[in-house]
Formats: sequence, structure tokens, C-alpha cells
Amino acid sequence: MESPGSLDSAPPAEPIAGGILRFAPGPIGPTLDPTSTQFTAAERTVTNTVFDTLTAIDVDGRPVPYLAEAIEPVFGDLSIWRMTLRPGITFHDGTPLDAAAVVANFEAQRADPALGVVIRADYVEVGPAITVDERTVEYRLRDPNAAFAARLAGPEGVVASPTWLAATVGNPDLRAAPVGTGPFTFTQRSDRFVRVDRNPEWWAGEVYLDAIEFITEVEATGLSAPELLAGGDLDGMQTADPTAVTELLEIDATTTIDVADEVALVVVNTESPPFDDVRVRRALALATPLDDVRSALGGARAVAATQRFAPDSRYFEPGLRQIGDTPERAAPLIATACSERRDQCVDGRIAIDLPYPVETVPSAAIDALVEGWSTAGFDVNVQPLDDAEHRSRIGLGEYDATVWQQFGATDPAVDNAWLLCRSVGRVSLNWPRVCDLERDAQLLEAQSTSDPATRAPWYRSVSTAMTDSFAYVFLAHEEWAYGFAPNIGGVCGRTAPDGAVLRCTSPSGGTWLTSTWFTG
Repeated sequence: MESPGSLDSAPPAEPIAGGILRFAPGPIGPTLDPTSTQFTAAERTVTNTVFDTLTAIDVDGRPVPYLAEAIEPVFGDLSIWRMTLRPGITFHDGTPLDAAAVVANFEAQRADPALGVVIRADYVEVGPAITVDERTVEYRLRDPNAAFAARLAGPEGVVASPTWLAATVGNPDLRAAPVGTGPFTFTQRSDRFVRVDRNPEWWAGEVYLDAIEFITEVEATGLSAPELLAGGDLDGMQTADPTAVTELLEIDATTTIDVADEVALVVVNTESPPFDDVRVRRALALATPLDDVRSALGGARAVAATQRFAPDSRYFEPGLRQIGDTPERAAPLIATACSERRDQCVDGRIAIDLPYPVETVPSAAIDALVEGWSTAGFDVNVQPLDDAEHRSRIGLGEYDATVWQQFGATDPAVDNAWLLCRSVGRVSLNWPRVCDLERDAQLLEAQSTSDPATRAPWYRSVSTAMTDSFAYVFLAHEEWAYGFAPNIGGVCGRTAPDGAVLRCTSPSGGTWLTSTWFTG
């Protein structure tokens, strides 16, 4: 396993300026607006070329200023932070990057029905982000948060042109053509590819490539992405598909496997009867065919998960186990629940609606779940959806169980939105809709300090509470493979303005191609 966010680059060689990199990130949705879309791994890789973030994460997992020149708490108060921008940066459309632009992005996210859930929950209601001067924004949080700077390396820190954002209100089609401050400018899009061209005025340094063509639809060629890479029709690719990972490792390519904390899991809606009954949720966990599902998710390379944290995390709780593979133990629980909830069962069996995102979850994993759960006494209604519709349905609570990937933030405090009681509402980021006030108190205590030794007992206790709720069935830790042709260099040369070496992969999947070049 490679260190998180570190890719093996090609042997040292002199970079050659120019060339068009052909990269297969996976399918992307119609909207690339960071104020209204939770990006997939493929969308992150594409938009990372167009947008920059206020902070970035270095290879040691620490946030460092990026578009920001500085960020620090006001007089040591971890609930009030001031961020000062670097001077002289402009968006691709000529709009200046200033405090007003940052606040405009913040307010657009806050107003969004889905993305705004976490902002409305975590910031004060009045004046959550205000301009102090032309280059300074003050953020006001509900609770002290030592990890706040890390949040600005993620979706909250992506800054789009406010001129473009205003234009999208009257013309939503413009959301497909983003405008940022990044190393490349968006120039062309079709059903099968997206093209971005080098930004000669990028504020952060030299860009070697002339352009990148993202091949977002490879199936029409009749070949897999690894086959296209091996044949010279691609220069790079990323994938979490176990079959594609195996293919990629067998060809002549510079390939790295990146395993992060993000975990594939079953999420159960605890507000949807009869899954509001912990016995039914326990039965679902017992009936889950863990070995078969993990094999479908990651093949022989699957990294089994027992909790949100990977085994090499300092917050891993070694005493936890994920129950499963025992449908015979599930059947009596279903029988007891059905004897008490006759109106929620049919002939002693429980119906379960299972929507899932077809772009990110292999159908073989769903097939394995259906077989295991059916054996125990569940009748499964499978509902394949695209990523956007899936997120909408789950956020609204229109499901019984789903399969997804979560909890991949570099700093676990950034993932609190998926867990806190205040993230439950009409639209919920707390997908299982579990409210545990004791757990919330531990999460907020943990985010109030950056000391790992102090945080560890709280995070381990939270992991135990998550297991005991049976609202999650932990399957496997996400494994992403990134492959490049032998003549591609600089694949992990991304640095901050102060020289800090930065992560070049996202813990939730996706990479940056900022420093990439051809060797010849």
C-alpha cells in the first residue's frame, strides 16, 4: 500500500512543454458547479484542473494555505477564523479573486438544499462568513473547530467565479462549463469527453501540458480503459473497479494503489419502518454476505472494513468486528419483529428498497447482497440510479438501505456532517438519520483539538456507537488505482506556494494533474 496521496511517478526525465494528455477519469454528471454539486471522484479529477481551493493538504495530512495567504483563529478562538487571500489572482473570465468572491461562493453553497445542510448546521445563523476587507473573510462557527483549515481544502474551499455563478442562475446550462482560477480553462464538452486548455496566466506557476482531454465514456470503444492505455489511446486513467485494477496492474504503466480511510458500506435508514427496529437492522447485518460483497467490491485485493477507520489509522478501534455471513441467525430476529409488526411484513418477510449508484457500486456486489438478504427473509427491491439521483433520494430519506462510500476526509472532524444530529432534516447528510447526543458530544470534543492522542479515545468510542446502532454494515475500504503511460512524468509534483509537497490524490478518489508532463 502506498502512502496516502503519493503516486509513483515515472523515472526522472526532463519535462517537455506541450502536448495533450488523454485521461479517463470515469463518467461525470451534467453539472460541474461546486456550489450545487457534491462531486464524484471523476468529477473531482476534472474540476481540480479548473478550480483551486483556499487551502490544500500536504503529504503529512496537514492543511496549508493555497489560494489563501494565511488562515488562523481570531485571538485563539477556534470558533472564529480569518482567512486572507493572496493578492493579484483572477478567475479565467477576468473577475478578481477577492473576499466578496469567496463569500459569494459560501452563500451559494449555504443556499443549496443539499450542500447547505452542513453549512447551515455548523455555522452561526447570522453572519457566518463576512468580508473584513478586500482580501479577508471571517468565518464564524457554532463550535470550536481545530480542523477548520482542513475543511477549506474540500468542497467549502473551492472558489468559482462569482460572475459565472450569477450567470448560471439565468442559464443553468452554464453549470456544465465551470470557471475558476485553476491551471486549466474549460473549453469544450461532448457526451464522451471534456477538454481543458492550459491557463498561461495561472497564479501558482508553470503548466507544462497544452491541454487535457478527459475521456469520460470509454465503453463505446469496445475496450476497457486499461486496454486503451496499453494500446496508446490513453495516457492516464483512474479506477476503483476491481477488474480494471487487475488489468491495469498487468500492463506497462506506472500504477499506484491508494487505500484511504473512505469505506464502502451499507447504510440503513433508521426512520423507515421496520428498520427503525434495531432487531431488523441487526438481522440485515447478520444476513449480509460479507465475503461475497467484499470480493465483488475489490476482488482478491479487497481491504475488509470493520469500522470507518482503516487498520493503519491512529483512530482505529481494534476490538470492533463486523457481523455478517450468518443468515441463519437473522431469520429468528425477522420472525420476532414480524410477529409484533404484522402490518410491516408480508408472509413473515420484510420488503427492502435498495437504491444504489450504478457508476460507483458494482452490480455484482448488489447481486450478492440480494442473494444473502433474500435467504434470511428480506425481499429486495433493487433500484439502480445515477449518482445525482441517488444522492437526492438518500438525502430525502426515500430508501430503506443503500450502498455507498463515506468517511474519507484527511481529518476525521471534516466528516462530522455525516454523523451529527443537526445534519438530520428534511434533506439529511446524516443518511441513516441516527441521532445520538452522547456521540455528538464526543465528536465536537474531538474537533476542538488537533492532538491525535487526545482525540483517539473519542473517535474510538464513536466507532463503537456506530457499530452498536446497526445503521451501518462496513464492507471494504476504498482502493483507487491511478495508471499512467511510461512517457508521463510529474504525476505527483504538486506543491503549495510555500514549497510544501501536497497530496496528489483525494482520499475519496480523484487526482490532480497540475504538474503532469510528457517525457518524450
